[in-house]
Amino acid sequence: MYHTMIEQTFPAPRTDGAKPAPGQGAQRLERVFLARNGKHCLSLYQAERPTDNADLGITADRGERHAYPVHALVHQLPPKPEGFSLVVAQRNLANVPQLTIEMAKYLLSDPLGCGQRLRLIQIGAYLAQDSQRMVCVYFAPDVESVRKANRESNVPWEHLWKGEVVQPD
Repeated sequence: MYHTMIEQTFPAPRTDGAKPAPGQGAQRLERVFLARNGKHCLSLYQAERPTDNADLGITADRGERHAYPVHALVHQLPPKPEGFSLVVAQRNLANVPQLTIEMAKYLLSDPLGCGQRLRLIQIGAYLAQDSQRMVCVYFAPDVESVRKANRESNVPWEHLWKGEVVQPD
């Protein structure tokens, strides 16, 4: 089985999970991460084969930004600790030398200890098969803790946002 990530942005806040309808090749919606402001959404699908924009019939007029096949490097959902928030880091890695799965797993192991010191709990890490994008999902005390860990580790990010998990129907 393969995983496909669909990134969406909306001009007006959405509260319904903003779930796109599965297209050809999409099998099962596994998880939806919705920003607290309702303007960002990430939907993770399990598919029979790698799928992208064309496979899913995604067009700009539907609000979806991008769909791409991913490697699920970390994929868990433990209970959220009291006082923590779900924080999503969307990464554009186009300017990073080719990132391999092995290199990504090493970086996710927190080699500098920033994540542990700042009390981050990694619950998801999804690397695009072309290594151009990555989404990391954490339970963290706040967004600033994730921002600080990324700066100290010299890990790029495009968007950081606080959100929640919307369980599929």
